[in-house]
Amino acid sequence: MMNHTSHTFGEDLTYLLKSIKGEELLVRQWNATNSDKPKGVIIGIHGGMAHSGDWVLPAQFFNAKGYEMHALDLPGHGTFAELNRGKVNILDIESFDLYVEHVHDLVQTVHIKHQNTPIYIFGHSMGGLIALIYGLGKGRNQDFIKGPHDQTIKTANFPILSKIVGLGFGGESPFQAEIY
Repeated sequence: MMNHTSHTFGEDLTYLLKSIKGEELLVRQWNATNSDKPKGVIIGIHGGMAHSGDWVLPAQFFNAKGYEMHALDLPGHGTFAELNRGKVNILDIESFDLYVEHVHDLVQTVHIKHQNTPIYIFGHSMGGLIALIYGLGKGRNQDFIKGPHDQTIKTANFPILSKIVGLGFGGESPFQAEIY
């Protein structure tokens, strides 16, 4: 395991991703437990004033289920100042699009390593917004990214709800939600 920081969170390894501005961004990787090939890879995007190590508990949960997890420290967060001399950790970025670019770079890096493995993107707080913007833009046509947009959710999937709602409609629910 190569260690790029003195702050560890049970990750199996860390690696550096070069930002479009030439800065180094730390990525933590937690490997799937008892598996040479993960069922999927989860990209974790932290919220404002947080860091990649915050994904340790979700990583442990999903690792036990056969998934690998990668999470990066966005500029101004976590190990960013430690790895980039003269930089500080404050939530100040010239364009939010830079965060989206960093996520895109991480997704591409993971995809190259795991060609035939689905990738899922999870975000917390600000990270959720980054994931949403990414999914609506750069990630939109990447068929290896999986998630709820791939499925149609019908009330029939929830038998109790379907029965209650369907009472007034001859036993059939008139509702269907599609998530894109």
